Amino acid sequence: MSAELKNLGFKSTKYCFKAASTARQVLRGGKSIFIGPLYPAQTHEIHADRGLTAPAGGAILPKSSVGKALSMIKMTTPTGVNIDLENLRPEDVNIEDIAIGLSNMRSLGGECKYFYSSAQRSTYLSILSGNLDLDNQKAALFGLAHEAYLGGLSLPLLNSKYAEGYRYLKTKIQIAIFKRFGVGSINTFMLDKNTEYLHLWERRDLLKNLSKEENEYVKENLSHLAILFPFSSAKSYQFFLSHYEMLNKGDNNESKQ
Repeated sequence: MSAELKNLGFKSTKYCFKAASTARQVLRGGKSIFIGPLYPAQTHEIHADRGLTAPAGGAILPKSSVGKALSMIKMTTPTGVNIDLENLRPEDVNIEDIAIGLSNMRSLGGECKYFYSSAQRSTYLSILSGNLDLDNQKAALFGLAHEAYLGGLSLPLLNSKYAEGYRYLKTKIQIAIFKRFGVGSINTFMLDKNTEYLHLWERRDLLKNLSKEENEYVKENLSHLAILFPFSSAKSYQFFLSHYEMLNKGDNNESKQ
């Protein structure tokens, strides 16, 4: 075992930790490297001679690469803001970055044969939530905003054990985004209901995979919805920003009253 690890109190050649812990350990290899948290509910190992290993005997990351791998959590946004994805601050969140990211992000996990952006999908959900207050309309608009920073995953993958790290960062980033845009109390029941309506609308016009029973339900309850045409990235960008500006004006009007 190296003298550096002994100085840190390590008693064996490896140190196991739960990545969900907020504690950070230091491993010296030329310069200090800060470890964790990485993926919730998974155990990683730091070896004095081999660096960081993945759980359950996965691939070994050389000690010299640990710092570089962890630095991947830092990125520069399209507007030039340097951020740390694990510790995104509300003041680092930029509506332009979100609009650019979501308008270029393909929604529905690639199931749709047409390009259908997360920006267009988010805007439609916010419009469908027009029966709710401004907080919920903004929550609907920014419900997928984490994808501007992390990219998107299909729903089955998002809900699987393989996406634990993604869900961990998604939650932290979503909190920062909601703080930045002043999203307060949320009616999750109604937002989930509106999301179900949106998905039926998408399945009717884009995926075209409604069952006979679902088709009858849509005819009876959602016939007022026009045919959904997917927008280009540029049009999605404008659509998203225009709706955001409209909500922002409504927010300002409420604060003046």
